[in-house]
Formats: sequence, structure tokens, C-alpha cells
Amino acid sequence: MPNSAKLQVLNADQRSSPLVHSAPVPPRTTVAMLAIEGALASSMTAPLDAFRIANALYARTHPAQSHYLPFDLKIVSADNATQVRTAGGLTLAGIVPAQDCAIDVLIAPALEYHTHSGLVACVQSQNSALNLIRKLHNENRQLAASCSGTFLLAASGILDGLEATTSWWLAARFRSEFPKVKLNSSQLLVETGSVITAGAVTAMFSVVLKVIEKRMGPELAQNTARILLIDPTRQSQAPFVSEALIQHPRSAFSEAIEQHLHGHLHTDVSVENLAGKLNISPRTLLRKFQVIYQQSPQSYVQQLRVDRAKALLETTKLSFAEVCESCGYQDAASFRKLFKRIAGLTPAEYQSRFRLRGP
Repeated sequence: MPNSAKLQVLNADQRSSPLVHSAPVPPRTTVAMLAIEGALASSMTAPLDAFRIANALYARTHPAQSHYLPFDLKIVSADNATQVRTAGGLTLAGIVPAQDCAIDVLIAPALEYHTHSGLVACVQSQNSALNLIRKLHNENRQLAASCSGTFLLAASGILDGLEATTSWWLAARFRSEFPKVKLNSSQLLVETGSVITAGAVTAMFSVVLKVIEKRMGPELAQNTARILLIDPTRQSQAPFVSEALIQHPRSAFSEAIEQHLHGHLHTDVSVENLAGKLNISPRTLLRKFQVIYQQSPQSYVQQLRVDRAKALLETTKLSFAEVCESCGYQDAASFRKLFKRIAGLTPAEYQSRFRLRGP
């Protein structure tokens, strides 16, 4: 084969390869993880490891730029701490002062908590971190958080008037603490301007993929997702929501409400009937219910019935008609629509995905 023909074949092979590129070198992005005493270790280390994987993939697919890494990774402190103790007792070192870094993206960690009030108190005590978040926001830097870390962003005030999300089981307390934030807790990830919020701790990987895509393009984000075995198309928390795991303020009223409802979900439940059981007026019931559950009795009962249906679909071989009857519905088509609206999946899709399979 003539040399010119060989060169043409080589060039064609290079153009068809999905792995090898020779694009111009993009600007380097400094990603800083905010270190906070008592935060979950994985929420501070796992995102940085995901960015390291993205760096390695970029080096592999751009051999001519092997000296270049797209993400410069830092662990920073807002109060000049050189190390922090994580929630599990591990000591995290290698921390640098935030003011010594030219930060492009700051990620806030998830904070350990045992009660919602304890979480709020912890967030309110983080004065240095809150000031840093405000400063970077004013400089139009990218800010991100997931799970309880979203409370830090909200407490700083930067989410006021903006749409955001958080872990579904924290949504009720988030709404009561930060009424100016437009919370959309059904979404796994919400990006508003320069701020990204996400659901539970593992949703931070979705944040990482979003940052990679914005800074380096969709191909590197997609390849990183492949390596991490993450589905980048997931968008909703709805299939995972369980009303039973959501903490509401406890009182004699809420105890009586929940005891009655859980025992009568298969029957007709009305405001008048429920008020009569509690010996109060329907108006008083609605007012107290809104304060505690931040929704109407009808909405709450619908959520409980869908939760019961989820449990039956996961653990039994009941037909869908039998599931409907156990949840107080005679019209299967109507309940199927309700289930899809609340859970984000059809009953069949939910059962296929979450059915508990024995040995």
C-alpha cells in the first residue's frame, strides 16, 4: 500500500475512534469541596473521586494533552481549619483555606443529623461557611449541594426566590424553615442560575455529572457515568418517597390522626368523618392538619394509600384489583392514574423495579 494511502487509512481510523481527540485545551476548573466538622465523609470525598475519574478519562481520550487535567480538586475550609473530623470519626486532612484558592465550583457537604431541629441548629452555627457561600455567590461562582447540605445554601439566603430541591424526607422541614425558596422536592436535581441542588447524598453524583457536562461537554459526563454505573437520565425522587419515613411534628393530634388513618385506609375517609372521630370541627381539623403536614387531609391520605400500594406491590402477589381494594379504591383505572402521578411510575413499572425477590 502506498504511503499516502496508509496515511489516509490512519486518519480515517483516528476520526472514527470514540476515544481519541485532539481538541483545544479548555480552561481548567477548580472544584472545591467545603470541609465541615461532623459532615458525612462520603459527601466530601466521593464527589472528588468522581471528578478524579473524569480527569483520568480525559487523559486517556486526549493523549496529546496528557499533561492537562480539566479539574483541579481542593478540600477547603471557611475558617482556616487544616483538618476536620467527619461524622464517622475519620480525620480528613489536606485542607486549605478557601481564601487561598481561586474557586470556580464550591460543593457543600451533607451534614449528619438525628433530628430536624438538630440539623437546623448545626446549619445556623456555620457562620464562616455561610459567609463563604454568600461571597462566592456574589462572585457568580457555581455552588452545589445535595441532601442536608442544601440547608446550608438555603440558610445563606442565596436560594430565596429560586427553585431548589432537597432529599424528599427533609422537604417538610425545609419548607417551614425556608418559605422563600421554591422547593420542588420531587426532582432529583434542580439547576437555577449558578446554583445546583440535589436530593439524597448519592444524588451528588448527578451534580458531578452536571458540572462535568457544563464544563467539559456531554461526552466526558456520559463516559464518567458509565464508569460509575450511574444512570444520568434519572430525574425524579418520586418512586422512592415513603410518607412513613418523613418526620412530622409529634403531638396528640398527629398521633390520633395517624393511628386512625393507618387503620382505615381501606374505608371511606372524609374531612367530616375524621373531624368527628377527633371530636373537633372540620375547620379546626384543616387548620391543624396544614400546620403539621403542610398539605390537605385528602393529599395526605392519597400519599398513604400509594405508600400501602407500594408495599403490597413489593411484597405480595396480589392482583392490582386486590391492591386497589386494600387501599380503599374500587376503580382500578382511577387509582392507577393516582399512583402514576404520585410515584412517577405505573404500578407495573414500580413492581418490576422494586419487587422484593426472595432467594
